Parts: sequence; structure tokens; C-alpha cells
Amino acid sequence: MFESGNEIHTEFTFDGAKFVVWEPFGDNSRFWIGPSDEETGSTTSTLKLREIVSSNWPGPISRVLSHVVSWLK
Repeated sequence: MFESGNEIHTEFTFDGAKFVVWEPFGDNSRFWIGPSDEETGSTTSTLKLREIVSSNWPGPISRVLSHVVSWLK
């Protein structure tokens, strides 16, 4: 799943479209989640996935950690 030297961490199918999780340069703290190629990623599937991620991000652990860090400043 997490191949060494490969910036694509995983591939998955959502709503009939194939997506990838890509980490630029393989050492970033940010990830890109999007269609595996332009032909398989429908706009509807991409919008649905974006809505799910947006409504659940940051997760509960990230929310708690952000409050702890803000208290320490």
C-alpha cells in the first residue's frame, strides 16, 4: 500500500470512479486526492468526495491537537 519511492500512496474506487492519494515529492505534509486520470474521474464523483472530506476534516484528533497548540502559544 505505501510503496517506498512511490508518491501514489493508495488507489481506491468511489462512486464508480478511480481515485488516488498522491503525496508530492514523497515527503510532504499535504496530500492530493483526485481522479486517477481525467477519463475516469467524473465531476459528480469528485464533488461528492470533496463534500465528504470537507464535512469531516479536520478529524476529531486534529481538532483537539489544534486547540492544544493554540493554548501553548
